[in-house]
Amino acid sequence: MSSAPGVRTGHAWGTPPLVIDDATTEHHQPPTQLSLTDLDAEPQRITDARVRFGAWLMHTPFDTARTYDIVLAVYEAMANVVEHAYAATTGRRVFDLQATYDSARLEVAVRDHGTWSDSSPGPLRGRGLPLIETLSDDVTLSSADSGTTVTMAWDVAPTSGIDTDDQVS
Repeated sequence: MSSAPGVRTGHAWGTPPLVIDDATTEHHQPPTQLSLTDLDAEPQRITDARVRFGAWLMHTPFDTARTYDIVLAVYEAMANVVEHAYAATTGRRVFDLQATYDSARLEVAVRDHGTWSDSSPGPLRGRGLPLIETLSDDVTLSSADSGTTVTMAWDVAPTSGIDTDDQVS
């Protein structure tokens, strides 16, 4: 998709193109917080949350590759809620996503209200948290009787965790 000079476009995360006029964002502070609460911990709901988070993130100065890293890490944290937080629970399954951005750092917390349960072992299991750790600058995992919180943070300056030297041109 081509765009006019000074206009960024994005359509990742399964959304229609989102157009952000750089002239507008240069003079206005981007939104500093996103709060999504009581989201159903179901596959379709985490897709909706990913779309909303991705659209919000487009208003920050992260480059495209870094934005993909961030969205993937946050989506993986939400997928872990669906997979692990409520396996032994029959009640309402909900989670919260809180994101805070300032000119130096982005912090995102994904919090469930369930009890962590490991899935059945397998050769393709257990890769979510290492993926989150690779894609984030800082990760904290805390569990309590009231649920589990994964807090991820990214500094504004660094580039994507993708090693571009290994890419074939």
